[in-house]
Amino acid sequence: MRTRECYEQPLYRPGEPMMGFRPHDVPTGAIYRGNRTYGSTSVPKGSLQVSDWVHRFYDRSYNWEGSFTIDECIPVRSDDFNITTFGARFQEFYDVTTGISDPNVFIPPSSCRGK
Repeated sequence: MRTRECYEQPLYRPGEPMMGFRPHDVPTGAIYRGNRTYGSTSVPKGSLQVSDWVHRFYDRSYNWEGSFTIDECIPVRSDDFNITTFGARFQEFYDVTTGISDPNVFIPPSSCRGK
């Protein structure tokens, strides 16, 4: 922290179509849609098997679709569709490394806490 200044703010801006933080996991109640393959199975290590899921969040008026690796449930794709404002957010993940080598990076320095 070069400047020693801290700001706390929500993970969304008022007026955005997708309000709030969306974890990258298969939500409780999601419907499994099947498996598919990215890439080519005829090339060694040239493909990726994923499972597809869908869910409608009635309390937040949006639909979600996501794809995760079959072996480790690593997110590959996450799409949100707001059904009242017709907004959309599409996210794709690549070069993902599993595990967190230092989980303390998510803890703000003591000089920032409570601000």
